[in-house]
Amino acid sequence: MRGRFIQFVQRGEVSFAPACARFGISRKPGYKWWNRFQAEGPAGLLERDRAPHSRPGAIPVEVQAEVLRLGQENPAWSGERIRRELAAQGGVGMPAQSTIDAIRRRARIVSPGAGLIAGAPNDVWSLRVGPVTVSAGLNHRGFVLRDEASGFVLTAEVGAKRGVAM
Repeated sequence: MRGRFIQFVQRGEVSFAPACARFGISRKPGYKWWNRFQAEGPAGLLERDRAPHSRPGAIPVEVQAEVLRLGQENPAWSGERIRRELAAQGGVGMPAQSTIDAIRRRARIVSPGAGLIAGAPNDVWSLRVGPVTVSAGLNHRGFVLRDEASGFVLTAEVGAKRGVAM
């Protein structure tokens, strides 16, 4: 289509805007194709890779390797426990627990309650419990019951910690 568009524009039978309209495109991609054709010839009309050239937020390979090493040496550790260990080692730019769990899931490392691998919905459910700070700085405990395969959350509640008056 790009080649036919360029040929149509080169013939000059109509102005640029009606040429774009005839091919069902806006002027922005029309000018982009035209300028690329002018600068690079037919090679400028080829589809280009849209992947980003860099990933500034990516976790360094060294950190990923350390996460996997700690996970393999200590299979019962959760992502949060691995995160605490990395922090104790003096790590800078610690990944979040969810990122650590994702790294371990991609490597197919399973630990109790952290990034469980499930084949189909309803195979594995997890109950995650953790501290939650709500309005006025009150500390409560949060509960999330989640299907690990689909990510479906059945329930999520915030309740008072034991022994703490509300």
